[in-house]
Amino acid sequence: MLAIAASGAGLIAVRNQHEAEFQAAQALQSQSRLLVQAAARRLKDSDVAGAQALILEVLTNPVFARVRTPAADSVFQDIRAADLQLAVLSGHGDTVTSAAYSPDGARIVTASVDQSARIWDARTGALLTVLKGHTDHVGSAFYSPDGARILTSSNDKTARIWDARSGAQLAVLSGHTQDLNSAAYSPDGTRIVTSSADKSARIWDSRTGAQLAVISGHGDAVYSAAYSPDGSRIVTASGDKMARIWDAQSNVLLAALSGHTDYVYSALFSPDGTRIVTASGDKTVRTWDARSGKQLAVLSGHGGYVISAGYSPDGTRIVTASRDKTARIWERRGCRRTIRAGAFCRTRREQRPRWS
Repeated sequence: MLAIAASGAGLIAVRNQHEAEFQAAQALQSQSRLLVQAAARRLKDSDVAGAQALILEVLTNPVFARVRTPAADSVFQDIRAADLQLAVLSGHGDTVTSAAYSPDGARIVTASVDQSARIWDARTGALLTVLKGHTDHVGSAFYSPDGARILTSSNDKTARIWDARSGAQLAVLSGHTQDLNSAAYSPDGTRIVTSSADKSARIWDSRTGAQLAVISGHGDAVYSAAYSPDGSRIVTASGDKMARIWDAQSNVLLAALSGHTDYVYSALFSPDGTRIVTASGDKTVRTWDARSGKQLAVLSGHGGYVISAGYSPDGTRIVTASRDKTARIWERRGCRRTIRAGAFCRTRREQRPRWS
C-alpha cells in the first residue's frame, strides 16, 4: 500500500508539473500574442518606433523563443518595410497604374484608373499638381528626357503632353482608333512613339503633338513600342506573336522577330542597342540580334505569361515579370561547370537563371 501510495503521489507530482508547464507556456503564448497585436496596432497608427520596440521584445527575448509564431515574423517584416518607407502618395481615387521619377529625381508622376495623373514632391510626398483631361483610364505617365514635360497615355485613344511644372495641357495626340497601350519619348525627346489596340504604332512631334507617321504591318494589337538608344530604330511587340524592328525615319520594316508562340507583350533594346529582349504569353523571354533579327537565346522558367522584360543599365542582366507572381533576374555569363538547359545555363551549385 505504501508503494502504491508513493507511485500515485509521484504520478500526481508529474501531472502537476506538466500542468504547471502547460499553464506557463499558455501564459507566455498569450503574452506574446498581446505584444504582437499591440505592435501591429502601433504600426497602423504610424508609430513605427513603438511597434519596433514591442516586436523586438517578442523576437529577441529568450523567454518567448518557444512560443514564437509566424504572426510575429509577419509584423516584423511589415515594420521593416514601414521603416524604409519615406512617404505615401495618397489621393488617387482608383488603381494607380504607373509611377515614375523626373530625370532629376525631385518629382514623381503617377497615373491612375481614376482618369488623372498627379505630380508629387519626391522628398515629402506632397501633391503638387493634378493632370486632368483624359476621359478614361490613364495607363502610363512619364517625364520627357529633359524633365520639362510629361507624357500620358489612356484608354480614351489619346496620349497627352503636359507642362511638368504648371500641369497645363500642351497637346493631345489624337489619331488612334482604339485604346493606347504605351507611349514613349525618343532619346533626344523630339519624337514620341505610341502603340495601340488598333494594330498600329504612331510617331508624333513631341513639341506640337502633330502626327508624323503611322507604322502598320502587325496583324493584332500592338502592346509596346520603344526607340533604340540612338533613336534610329523602333521595336514593336504585338498580339500577332511577333516583334518587329523599324527604321525610325523611313518607317521601313528592318526585321521581323519570329519564334514566340503566343502574344508578345513587350520588346526593348539593350542599352548598347545591339540586342532586343521580348516577353511573351508563351511563358518565355527571348533575346535577339537587333540588326539581323536572329534569335539568340530562350529564357524559360516562368510558370505563367511573361508580361515584361528589361535590361540592367550595363546590359549584363535581364529582369522579367510574370503572371506566375514572380519577377526573375537572369545573368549573362559563360557556361563554365554548368548544366546546359535549352539556350541558357544554370550552375550546379547556384540555381540562378543564366543565358548564353
